[in-house]
Amino acid sequence: MVEFDVVSDARLYWVRVDGVLRFSTDADKRMTVDTLVTTDNATLEIGTEENPVQAGVTAEVIIAADGEIDTDWDVRQITRGIVTNGPVRIHGADKLGHVAIAGNAMAGDNQLTLALPDGMTTPQGWQVGDTIVLHGTNHNQDGSDEDKTRYEDEVLTITAINGNTVEFTNNDITSGDNTVLRFDHTTPEGFDEYDLQIRVANLTRNVRVASELGIDTPIPLRGHFMMMHEQGQSVQNAGFYGLGRTNKNEVANDAREIDGVLTAGTNQRGRIGLLDRRHRRRFGGPRDWLRRAL
Repeated sequence: MVEFDVVSDARLYWVRVDGVLRFSTDADKRMTVDTLVTTDNATLEIGTEENPVQAGVTAEVIIAADGEIDTDWDVRQITRGIVTNGPVRIHGADKLGHVAIAGNAMAGDNQLTLALPDGMTTPQGWQVGDTIVLHGTNHNQDGSDEDKTRYEDEVLTITAINGNTVEFTNNDITSGDNTVLRFDHTTPEGFDEYDLQIRVANLTRNVRVASELGIDTPIPLRGHFMMMHEQGQSVQNAGFYGLGRTNKNEVANDAREIDGVLTAGTNQRGRIGLLDRRHRRRFGGPRDWLRRAL
């Protein structure tokens, strides 16, 4: 068993785990690596259900963005990420992942009032500086994903928490007052019997797996996380950021034989943010604003 417990500036090319690689849970730590692989009986552990990475402590695995993948020897482009063949246990500090807001939220509002679960007086684990997303309730077919005008989602950064009220800055307002919402977020009329809700999600976690340049990492250079074969996976309260180089906006183009020679494709399928191959669970693709937090 090897315990990793440092914030390291070393740039590792290849890490193979045949036993247990355990990240400490009581101190900050960061590993930067091109490819991390675990074998069939090996375990990757970054916190457990009984002993998660403690609040106020961060554990990071950063996938290096050191140029293009060498497809002469990695034709199927499996490297540049984390590939596990044995059990995986990843547990960050407990956090309220998403919650309804009280009523509607309108353009110009400068705070959100949360409809917290019974017995909760402030959103569990939320902190100033966290990134939250308020989902859109309108579709503008002429809008753009680049400026969020297509679906009108709003990406916000928390600046204050007072009980069940959250204040914020708006990440997509670059001039003028950036402490307000840009769009109306309303439930449709005539559906009261269904108790429809508008929800806000917190995307910040203290366990992070991320491409080195985050969402600014060019898609072909992004990392991926593939869990293979073993049923012993447990992932809770972890964030996966800027991962996934299978571009879902383009047709898949896998490695294939050309004139008898296996040749790399230009958009290999299955190299996505988080893939559990045994259960066919897939999370994430290269939508630039989206950062999955489980």
